Amino acid sequence: MATQGTRIRIFVASPGDVQEERKSLSEVINELNFTLAALMPEKGTVLELVKWETHAYPSAGRPQGKINEQIGSYDIFIGIMWKRFGTDTGVAESGTTEEFNNAFDRWKRTGQPHVMFYFCQKPVPLAMGNADLEQLQKVIKFRSMLSTQGLIWDYPDHQNLKDIIRPHLIGVLGRMLSHRTPIDVAEGISALSPDTSAIKRQIDELANKYRNLRAGMPSGPERTREMEVVMTSMRTLAPLAYPLLDDLSKSDEPGKRLAAIAILQALPKAEYLSWLVDRLQQDREKPFVGYHAAVALLTAARSLPEHRDALCAEISRAKAFLIPNLIKSDRYRTLEDAGEQLISE
Repeated sequence: MATQGTRIRIFVASPGDVQEERKSLSEVINELNFTLAALMPEKGTVLELVKWETHAYPSAGRPQGKINEQIGSYDIFIGIMWKRFGTDTGVAESGTTEEFNNAFDRWKRTGQPHVMFYFCQKPVPLAMGNADLEQLQKVIKFRSMLSTQGLIWDYPDHQNLKDIIRPHLIGVLGRMLSHRTPIDVAEGISALSPDTSAIKRQIDELANKYRNLRAGMPSGPERTREMEVVMTSMRTLAPLAYPLLDDLSKSDEPGKRLAAIAILQALPKAEYLSWLVDRLQQDREKPFVGYHAAVALLTAARSLPEHRDALCAEISRAKAFLIPNLIKSDRYRTLEDAGEQLISE
């Protein structure tokens, strides 16, 4: 937790094909430092972007091990991937995954650092060699694994990351510096901007896009990818759409219920635990909606430890009605992760 006069260290991990993103992240950190100095001069807080290029130096030993040692501890972990996965380090399949594993293991033990992972959705070249295809397949597998942990965010092209990550960092820093919960931040935004008509139109458009994707595309990876882009856009709007949560959760339109789930992934609320579990039932929602409801429950398990008993009861209820042929589904595995999270508290 940041205190007055502290340096908040933000570590970025990525393979070598996202240099534009790494450069733009430096620009965002510089902007935020100016903002912090102007708005909170009394705190004296400075953001430090930690990268191997600037914080590591040659040394004998296993290269990635030495980088880990020289980087040291940090408060926020940002991972970025596009089509390259990286090179085996002897401990993990790539330097980026080893750095992520270290951050995630420490988060599970201590609650720090804050972990975020971003995946670029820019189409990859069709003329790819076998080695490049193998790299891409590893990225896809890794993204699928992280998606069950509720840790990922997609962005459309290299130049777009800074506009997506800036509000995310502002939200994380706001909570670190002011001890405000995500709900507090969302309610503060609502008080400043009570007119929700514009955000409602955006949510309606995304809900319609989700409906049209389901109706107009055959099921498969491509449709799922397009629906994930819609879900990402909904999550981005979550702090602004928070006042609409009750109406969206009661909607007859699957796309609007998906928007409610997106809000609950970003802003967990104990009052909606039972509603989320109901979304897992096959006769109520399609698998895509049910999977994201499970991710929202995992997020709640991490964010609402004071509601542990209610979470345990609802997760047990969900696992009880999932039929046997769904035991190996993403929904069930995500619920297992949520249960393990509660046991480790």
